[in-house]
Order: sequence, then structure tokens, then C-alpha cells
Amino acid sequence: MMNTIIITGATSGIGLELAKHYLDQSENLVLIGRRSLEDLDSAIFKEGNYLQLDLSKSGGSSILTEHLNKKGISRIDLLIHCAAIGKYQEVKEVCRNELKELIQINLKSPIKITHSLLPKLSRSSGKIVFISSVMSNMPCREFASYAASKAALDSFARSLRIELEGQCSVLVFQPGGTSTGMHQKAGVPAQTVEGYKLKSPRSVAEKIVEAISTDLNLGSDSLGNKLVAFAGRRIAGLLSVATK
Repeated sequence: MMNTIIITGATSGIGLELAKHYLDQSENLVLIGRRSLEDLDSAIFKEGNYLQLDLSKSGGSSILTEHLNKKGISRIDLLIHCAAIGKYQEVKEVCRNELKELIQINLKSPIKITHSLLPKLSRSSGKIVFISSVMSNMPCREFASYAASKAALDSFARSLRIELEGQCSVLVFQPGGTSTGMHQKAGVPAQTVEGYKLKSPRSVAEKIVEAISTDLNLGSDSLGNKLVAFAGRRIAGLLSVATK
């Protein structure tokens, strides 16, 4: 059993499935989300394990650190960054506030939280897991800002892995299309999603758990997505034409 596990974005999608998995596997489970406790499943989310925190606002890392200090938590075994939002629009159509919120949640918050919690993670030789996206490797029409935020997160994780070698493990997971409800929230037209075989959040979470348990930096969640990621990095120009 791990002493302390922290999961951001724990109230829906992949984060929720991870919360269910680790519910009985940690003495100090800290689940983070924007929704109020009253709106959540009481079988999973309780006053003792839930922190309502809006990561779109600055100062989230300080609030989390203070929360952990008040609970007397000085060591962290596992930190999973799941919180993310998307916006399905051309860059010229995305308003400034929406772009600011996306970058804050998808990129700035994971970096700031990781920075703040590194002392506690190092004491346990803990693991830091970044849930990215296969989109970080390829051109994505109407999802450029989201893809860019995930690509930047990948870059941060790659460098962090080298810096923390021998101190903490750093893993990146890049799921493909997953039925989390994010497409609807992002404004993706239903007809655009139709025909795609979206994976269940549970199946993706199981892959992530497997990667964490074996300390394996899997990258993506299937061979098909690995090939897409490879193609996106190597032949982005051709993909750009193909996606028009």
C-alpha cells in the first residue's frame, strides 16, 4: 500500500477511474477537482480525501501544499496529473480568456504543482505521472492550442526525467481518443466524433495503472496510437495535408 497518492482531475473520465482504482490502496488519498463535494459520489469522494480546487486559477499549488501540510503529509508516493480541458476552435476564434484557462490548467498547473511537491516526492522516491495526449505528436485542426499545451507538457516531463534520475520516476502517458465527455465539453460536433472507436476511460486507466506499477514509460495506450504518434513526429507535413 502506498502512503500518499494525489490525483488531479479526479472527478471525471480517466481521473475518476484512477480514483476508483486507488481508493483502497493509499493511507492518504488526495483527489482534486473543481466540483463541490455534494455533487460527487459519496462512495468515492469524502471530506477526508477530496480537495475542491479550481486549477484554472493561479495559486493552486500553494493551496494544495498548504492542505497537505495541515494533514501532516510530508511524503508523496504518487502524483498523477489528469486535469485538462480542450477547446475545439480555430486559433483565431479562441478568445483570450479561454486560451489563458487552457494553458493554466493543462500546462502551468502541472508544472507549478510538481515544483511545489518535489521535496515531498523526493523523500519517497515517488512517481510523477503526466497524462498527455497522442495529439501532442501530430497536427490537429481546431485543437491546436490543446495539442500545443500537451506537447509542452511532454517536453517538460522529458527534461524533468533527466533532472530527477535516481530521485523520482517521471512517466508520460499519451491516450488516444477516449470517451470521457471532453469532446462534448470542448465543443466537438457529434458528427465529427461519430465513426471513431473511442476507448473507455476504465480501459485507459488500467493501462496507466499497469505502466505505473512496472515503472514503464509506455507513451501511448495502443500500437495504433504509437504509430500515429510516430507518424505525426516524422511526417507532420503529410499528416497536415491529410487532415485538411
